[in-house]
Order: sequence, then structure tokens, then C-alpha cells
Amino acid sequence: MTRVTRRLLAALGTGAILATALAPPAQAAPDPRLESTELDVEELRLSATLPGETVPFSTQMIASTGLEAALDNFSATLAGTAPDNADTLIVETGREIWDIAVQNAQDVGAATRYEDRGLYWARLAMRAEVKDWAASSAVSAEQLTDLLHILEEATRGLLELGFDEDPGVTKVMISGFDPFQLPALLERSNPSGAVALSLSGRVIETASGPVQIQAVVLPVTWSRFDGGIVEDAYGPQFLAGPASPQMAMTISQGRTGYDIERWASSWRGGGVDNLDERALEEAPDAAAWPQTVDGAQFIETTLPFEEMVAAETGPFPVQLNNAFCYSFSEARDDEAQCVGTNDPTAPPEGSFAVSGGGGDYLSNESMYRANRLRVGLDRQDVAGGHLHVPVLDYANLAANRATNVEQTQQLILAAAAALPTPASPEPTPTATPSTTPTVAPEPTQEPKPTVAPEPSTAPSPVETATSAPAAPVDGDSSASLATTGSAGLPFLTITAVAIAALGGLVLLLRRRRS
Repeated sequence: MTRVTRRLLAALGTGAILATALAPPAQAAPDPRLESTELDVEELRLSATLPGETVPFSTQMIASTGLEAALDNFSATLAGTAPDNADTLIVETGREIWDIAVQNAQDVGAATRYEDRGLYWARLAMRAEVKDWAASSAVSAEQLTDLLHILEEATRGLLELGFDEDPGVTKVMISGFDPFQLPALLERSNPSGAVALSLSGRVIETASGPVQIQAVVLPVTWSRFDGGIVEDAYGPQFLAGPASPQMAMTISQGRTGYDIERWASSWRGGGVDNLDERALEEAPDAAAWPQTVDGAQFIETTLPFEEMVAAETGPFPVQLNNAFCYSFSEARDDEAQCVGTNDPTAPPEGSFAVSGGGGDYLSNESMYRANRLRVGLDRQDVAGGHLHVPVLDYANLAANRATNVEQTQQLILAAAAALPTPASPEPTPTATPSTTPTVAPEPTQEPKPTVAPEPSTAPSPVETATSAPAAPVDGDSSASLATTGSAGLPFLTITAVAIAALGGLVLLLRRRRS
């Protein structure tokens, strides 16, 4: 048990924890905002226990995934570290935590294979430790904010990103998510995060050639999306010239099967995040990154969905989800009009997005932000879109999660195989900105592409957080942006590239990476 967890248990009773969990959600504050040494709602859950148990669930997960020693060493070393040197320790430990989580997820035959929860709770424990140390050190709010920013980057995989320049290697970038909706079920895992860890840094030999995959795990918080974490993850990769990915796929937990979402919506529907905050607005721009012209209300997938649907990847059904909802009121104060899953209709001109196929929550916004940036950087040569994976069955978690993760791996490889033959792109200016059908207990068939040997070393939530019409909500827009050629996509001007590069360099100084 970490020192911070012990302090939490001493300071907080069960009543205080329940009161925090049941408090009405706050409206997400605009970013950037300064961090406080007080623990936030998410960090306070470190002391939460399962019914009938006394050891916090976070402590159990950290210990069972082999992360306790790294955290104890971090705590002991941080205590004697000067504020000006803390960033180096945080980056080193954060990357160590990420590496251990990746090794766990990729360790064939280990009990920790495909486990994402240890990383989640270890990150929160690191954050709490830094806040505890900062409270007794000469650390300003600005310094604390910067330190927690690099902690997030280091423990989410952003510092490990980078692709081979070899044009014969297909390059794929993916993102998953943290567990969420924990007040309802503390043991939650997120299969999309497990997928990200299971593929991070791997090169997989397939019949169509090697596929290199890089991955990050995103937070389930509106404020950190406001801070640009999606753009900070994907943007440098889109600007990496011959080392850029050919495909960018955001992934999250969704429904009972696989949905390849056709439309991403610009609208946030007010769902509660892991900080118990809400957001009801259009997704704000990310500082220092170019946006699509006029702010598209909808962005359409360019993933090779036909090949993904046709591929025999596992027991869960796979479909293209055409659904979205729209309004003709910018305030969204009229009754939303919705299009169903099997309806190929495009969003009407002059309409405003209410939801996309993936809803109006952070899963939808990860697709919207990544692809708004992709288009804004004139990278229509990169396939982009979102995959919703099936919810987990907690009655048989290990086997169900394995089936889920392994079929998702095969869908990603099927999509990679359908991409055009890799070719060396023109050099691009480089910037580094700041950052349920019945489920078989085991996979029912061997994967199609052979995966290279890996390093040995209650109710499930639906990502659409708000109530929606029968058709899944992922909306429409006044300026529908179809990224499939005929939509007249904007081309990034030299001026925009220069501005993006300059902004990135300025933000790089703020990040204080070691």
C-alpha cells in the first residue's frame, strides 16, 4: 500500500468517499487550468474498496500487476528531490510504469495478459504522490501543472511514439481509453485500453507484409481533451513525413458487437466523465494545431470498412454504423432528427451535429479530434476513423476480454492489409506540439494474419453516455465534412503549416521533457 493510499484511508471515511462519488457532476472548466495539491475526484477513488473488503481495490491491482515496487521507489526518491529536478524522475518512472503495463499485456500465458487496470490505478497513485510532495515543497501551481502534464504523457505512451521510415512497413496508430463509470463498478476494465497495451510498439508479420503499431491510452475527462491530449498524441505522427502512419484508428468500448463508426460529431452531449464533470457544447479547438475550415459538424470515416466487415476475425459481429443525429438549431433546442444504423444518408447541409454513430461522449470526440486534425494537416492520405469494441462480460472477465482483444487485433490487421501499398510520402514540415450476443469464453478460430511472438516478460458501460434515440446518437452538422474525396476537403496552406510548427515549438518549451 503506497504512502498516499494510507494517508487517504486515514483522512477519509467511507461516508466521505460515498459523498464524493454521489455529488452532482460539475461543468468541465475550460483548459488550461492550474492543478491543485488537493486530490481530485478521480484520485480520491484510490482509497475505495470492494464490498466486504478492507484493502483498496487500487492497491490490489497495483500489486497484482507488478507495479508496486516502481511506485514505492518513486515515493522514496521523490521525497528528496528538488522541484527543479522532479520532471526527470517523473518521466523515468512514468515510462517505467507504461513499459511494465505493456509487458504485462503482451506476456503470453501470464495472468496479467490484456490487463489495463494496473496502469490506470498506478497513474493515479503517481499523481497523488506528486501532489502530496508538492504540498510540502516549494512548488508553484504552474510547476505542479507542468509536472502532472508530463506525468500524463509518460504514463499514457505519448513519449514512446515514433514509426520506422521504411516504406515497406505499414504503420498504424491506435488509441484506447481508461476504465470509466467507476462509481457504478469499481472493477471496470476497458478493452480498448487493453488493445492499446497489447499492440504498443509491436511489428507484426502478416501475409501482406510487416505492420508496425504504436498506441496510447486516453483519459476519460473533458478537461484533458480540452488540453489537447488527442492532438498531442496524433499530431506529431501526422507531421513525421516518411515515418507517418498510413492509418489512425481511435478505439473505445461500445455495444454488443463491433461498430465501425461512419460519422464523428462535433457535439458534446453532457455525459459525466471520470472527474464527475459534464460538457454540453461543441468540441473546442486545440491550441497550436490547425483545425478544419469552418469547424466541420461531422467528419466521415475513411477506414477500409468493407474489408473489415468482410474479414473473418472472431465471434463478435462487425458492422458499419451509419447512425447520427442532427438539429437545425445551433443551440440544439429543437427535437433531434436521427438516421439509423443501416441508412446511408449523409448529414443534411446546414444542419448541426447532435451525435455521431459513437454517441456524444469522449469516444466520439476522440474520432472527431484526431480526424479534424488529420484533415487540418492535409493528411487525407492517412485512413482515419473509430472502432467501437464490445462491452465486457464481468461474469467471465479474463476469457471474455481475451476474445475481445484478440478479435480487435485481427480487425486492425485486416484494415492494415486493405490499405494502399506503402510509399514514401513527400517530406512534411515537422513540429512537436505540447502536448450482447453470447460470447465464447475462448476465441472460436485462429486469427487470420499470424501475430508475431509477443514479449514474454455488473453491467458494462456503453460509451454513449447520454440517453439517446433508438438509433445510436452521433450527430450531424451544419458543415458536413465527408473525408472521401467528393466533399471538397480543405488543403492546408504553407502559412498554416508554419503556424502549426511555430506553435508546436513554443509548446515544446513548456513541456520541459527530459
